[in-house]
Amino acid sequence: MHELDQFAADFNVGRNGPGLLDSLLQHLLDGAADGDLMLDRLQAEVARTLANGYSMTKEDGYKLIMTIILTALHLAVQALQARSDAEAYDYLSDARYLRGYADGIIYSGNDALVRADFARLGAKGRHAETEGIKERILTWYAQNHGEFKSVDAAARAASKQEPIVFTTARKWIAEYKKSNKLQ
Repeated sequence: MHELDQFAADFNVGRNGPGLLDSLLQHLLDGAADGDLMLDRLQAEVARTLANGYSMTKEDGYKLIMTIILTALHLAVQALQARSDAEAYDYLSDARYLRGYADGIIYSGNDALVRADFARLGAKGRHAETEGIKERILTWYAQNHGEFKSVDAAARAASKQEPIVFTTARKWIAEYKKSNKLQ
């Protein structure tokens, strides 16, 4: 709920403070929901982001996704207020389509910044185990560095301690030694 309240605040809907989403929903339920107007705003936003090879920034992507969500919210409220099942179905199917559109932007993104963020998250997850190994090797080396005559000797011993190749262990230990963190 807090995220939705923050979303409404970011969208400057003219209300602020706790319960902002409740106020927004009540405002829409009181008859202010206008899915057609919001679809027009969304189309204008999409056209702006695609104009003349414009590259979307993170902020533009965020604004576009929030516009999509707000438009879907307007349509969902209109579905609740529909006079017939067919009318409600039309509003809900438009809202559902918009949700898929937002998912497409979030998860595939034609924007290099969005793709780069997801790539970084994926890489961080893939390398978490390696980072743990590195930390254990450097902690071990800090405690035992006096036992080795060279970085190569320490790297050979480290590669027997952890599942890492000699060259990687040597690189990590040499960098650590150069950083002057040893006591």
